[in-house]
Amino acid sequence: MPPALEWSVLIQTGTSAAATFTPQLYDDPTVQKDKVPLNAPLAAKAGDMVTWGNASADTHQPWPLQGNAAGAPPMAENPNTGFPIAGTTDVTTYFYARPILPDNSSTPQYVLPPAATLPVGAIINYCCKFHPDTERFQITIVG
Repeated sequence: MPPALEWSVLIQTGTSAAATFTPQLYDDPTVQKDKVPLNAPLAAKAGDMVTWGNASADTHQPWPLQGNAAGAPPMAENPNTGFPIAGTTDVTTYFYARPILPDNSSTPQYVLPPAATLPVGAIINYCCKFHPDTERFQITIVG
């Protein structure tokens, strides 16, 4: 099995009130690395690691959405409460970091579940816990 890759998502102050969450490593050969669209989904493989770097002036925290549904409200409780990741039956493995202060990186790193529980095509929907109405993002599992 090849080693896991580490992905970074840069949080920056956006042109509106909402911050942008932009992948710094992008697994799409048709997109130049310096031309990644703002708020593009992070394309990662099962078992990869994800960290968020906060270059904005606000505190942010990646947070799950109820039922992992793109339009759903954020979960009220801490992650690991038993909702399945879209396209899977996995209800035990979640990520999310502690609040990320300005000019800091997320801790702990989020390790995506293994391929046995997170198939290609699965989507993980998340928001910022502190700005859930305006900051919503995705991680897409690729092969």
